[in-house]
Amino acid sequence: MTSVYYLILITVFVILFGVLLMVIFKHATNDRAFVRTGYGDEIIALNTGVFVLPLLHHVVPVNLKTIRLEIELSDEFAVLTKDYMKVDLSIDFYVKVLAEKESVSLAARTFGKLTLFPEQLKSFLSSQLIHAVRKVAAEITMADIHHQQGVFVEKIRQAVTGDLSKNSLEVDQVTLKYLDQSAKKYYCEDNAFDAEGLSCLTKIIQNEKQTRYKIEQQHLLETKQKDLEMEKLIIEMENKKSRLRSEQKREFEIFVAANELAISQEVIKKHNEEKQANILAEQESEIFKHKSEITVGANLREKLKQQIETDLIKAEAVKAEAAVYTARKLEKADGQIKIKLLKEKRKSEYETAKIIEIAIARKKAAYEDADAIRIIAEGEADKLKILENSKLEAEKLIEDNLKNKYQN
Repeated sequence: MTSVYYLILITVFVILFGVLLMVIFKHATNDRAFVRTGYGDEIIALNTGVFVLPLLHHVVPVNLKTIRLEIELSDEFAVLTKDYMKVDLSIDFYVKVLAEKESVSLAARTFGKLTLFPEQLKSFLSSQLIHAVRKVAAEITMADIHHQQGVFVEKIRQAVTGDLSKNSLEVDQVTLKYLDQSAKKYYCEDNAFDAEGLSCLTKIIQNEKQTRYKIEQQHLLETKQKDLEMEKLIIEMENKKSRLRSEQKREFEIFVAANELAISQEVIKKHNEEKQANILAEQESEIFKHKSEITVGANLREKLKQQIETDLIKAEAVKAEAAVYTARKLEKADGQIKIKLLKEKRKSEYETAKIIEIAIARKKAAYEDADAIRIIAEGEADKLKILENSKLEAEKLIEDNLKNKYQN
């Protein structure tokens, strides 16, 4: 029974000792250190633990994490730049307490427990941070801040590093989160800085309006030019299509016309061949007829010639016989009979001469009749040739006109 009692007492003692250790022994973590002050020397706990006795010791925790402090300056609190322009901006400062005993001790003395509360720490440091931002912004124009943001934030980091390092804080990074020109309504015309900035702002706005107007007009002109070029291209394509259709239609019409012309030529050729055959047949018939008439006329002329020659021979014979007879009668007759015989002789000679003249006239008439028949025959032949040539020329002219019509 006694041993059990002692065992219980030991157990209670161990438990109480353990609880006491948990209460009075405080351990530091990787992201939080603390400083123990009070009875004894100041002890800085970094990744270690120390005993903290109530009423004898005081503990100040220090946050070792990186703390984001956001500074926003806009509207009536906007930053004034070198060219007197107001700028709205938002900057994040990333700061931390170095994990060193001196820094932790200094932070505990400077900030106390503020490192555990970023908003309170920001309120504590805001004046220093805003001063650094305004100081750097006053040395740079608004355009340079926009175009050289890296340079701007680096200058701000350098400006705050000295002051914060005195308070055991290290600036890890500075970022420009927001940047814009302040609205025109926040410029006060009675303020010299704002008046200067307002004049500059008005000038910039007017210049930008003119530039924008020129750009818009140029863009409008380029757009209209492109539309015009596109319209020209469309019209050109339509014209090409129209010309292509016209050429295809014309080629088709030419093809059809060529077929029709070939057919017409074939028909005309057959018709001409038939007509030519008929004309040749008629010509041959006429020529044969005229040849027959010429032959008949030649025969008639030869016959008349023979008859005339026969008549002339007879007339000469009669004349000679009458002369002989007259001469004989004259030899036998006396004076009055001679006179009568002379009269008869003259009468006979007159009749003989008349017969010869008639025979010559008949001969001439026969020759003229034969020539007339030949001339008539030749005229008819020429007439037929002229008629045939006229018909051929007329047909050729009709054919040429038909070709030209289909080709056009």
